[in-house]
Parts: sequence; C-alpha cells; structure tokens
Amino acid sequence: MLLANDSIAGVSFALIGIIAAVLFAVIFSFAVFKRLKKCPVGKVLVVYGKQKNGEDGIRIYTKGAVFVWPIIQDFDYLDLTPFSLDAKLDGILSKDNARIDVRLRYVAEISQDSNLLEIAANRIMGNKREVVESILNDMVESKLRLVVGSYQEQELSSANEVFLNDVKKGFEEDFAQIGMMPVTVNVTEIKIKN
Repeated sequence: MLLANDSIAGVSFALIGIIAAVLFAVIFSFAVFKRLKKCPVGKVLVVYGKQKNGEDGIRIYTKGAVFVWPIIQDFDYLDLTPFSLDAKLDGILSKDNARIDVRLRYVAEISQDSNLLEIAANRIMGNKREVVESILNDMVESKLRLVVGSYQEQELSSANEVFLNDVKKGFEEDFAQIGMMPVTVNVTEIKIKN
C-alpha cells in the first residue's frame, strides 16, 4: 500500500512540475510578445533608453519590428502624417516701412533624413499635434516677418519667384531645427496697406 501512494505522489509532483513549466512558458511567451513592437505604416518607431552599446540614446525604426527590453527601454511613435496649415499675418513691415498683409498655405512633414528624424524624436515626440502646429506657425510667422522685412514694397507687389524661394529656404532652415521640412509653400495673397 505504501508503494502505491509513493508512485501516486511521484506522478502528482511530476504533473505539478509539468503544469508549472507550461504555465511559466506561456507567461514568458506572452511577456516577450507584449514587448515586441511593430512599426506601423505612416509612423516611425522610436526606442529610447539603454542601447546595444550600453549607453543611453535612441534608435529609430521606419519598418519592421523590434524587441523593447522591459525596464531599461521604452518606446513611442512619431506620426508621419503631413501638417497642412494656413498662416495669416497682418501689418508686417517691409524694408521701406510699408505695411503688408500676407496669406499663405503650407504643408510640412517630418523629414525622412536619419539626422532630422533623430532631431524630431528629441524635439517633438510626445507632443500633441496641436502643439506641433503651434510651433510650426510660430516659426512661419517669425520667418515671414524676417523675409518680408528684407524686401521693398515694389518687390513684394509683384509676388515673384525670388520672394517665394526665400520664404521656402527660410522655412527649410527653421523646420530642420525640429526635424521637419516644408513640402509645399503657396503664397495666396500679398496685400499692401496704404
């Protein structure tokens, strides 16, 4: 009788061990798959924290999937959806002190250049879309005031290509500071006040 109980106890411990091992494997697999992050279409995956070289930093992934280590790493996404915005500035002073009203429409997006992507990850990641729009509008306003201020009234009244190119070039320089670039810039109205 004692022998039968020992064999039943041995089978019970073995069964408990197998169930525990299977349960551990399921929990471990779930934890691994939960930390496996895919980069969806229209977004950039940014992993930050300790990197392979042991230093803190960021890695940017534009496609595929990556394992994000728990505790030492975290992640976020940058949305690549372009920003289509309008700017209306009234009473900008030209070089000869004429008051100018300017209306323009522009489209900006996060640059695909790896250096600018890193800048965007550091500067705008985690901000709501409205905050980024506000930053872009502030940059547009200050650059537009600077460019209009470098032109005479007569030069602005013709709305020539040189003016538009100066505006675009100024936007490229300013937007690069936050990892973005202008896609299109259209001056819809230049009005000279008397």
